[in-house]
Amino acid sequence: MAGVRVSRRACSLIILVGLAILAARAAQQIVEHAVHPSGYITGQESYRYPADAVTWWLRMIAAEFVIASWFVWRARRLSVTTSALVLAFALACIPAMAICVDAPRYVLDHLLFLVFTTAWLLLAAVVAWTVRIVIYLRRARPSA
Repeated sequence: MAGVRVSRRACSLIILVGLAILAARAAQQIVEHAVHPSGYITGQESYRYPADAVTWWLRMIAAEFVIASWFVWRARRLSVTTSALVLAFALACIPAMAICVDAPRYVLDHLLFLVFTTAWLLLAAVVAWTVRIVIYLRRARPSA
């Protein structure tokens, strides 16, 4: 039983490292893309760095990362937890797409974070379900 816990923790760590990389990359992109006007904002001369908006979007990414990480770390069954997180992040993409229509580029960077996080968690869910099915089939095989 201890081996199962160790392998589950190792898989959780791999998922968390991927989420951390995605969150760090999205944060970097948000900070970089906010430097130049984009979306409905035109004209460099009157443009001011949107520190409040950037801070708000960085907080959103941090909150999403912390919540997803907590669920993954506390998961008893990674297959079920990652599948539920895929659904949650995919549903979060829908209103984010509507917001991104005429928004500045840093808002689009948040949507890209949601999309890539959904893809990463989907990959983790497929692997977790595959492992779970293989383990079930090995246990169900009659011994000779």
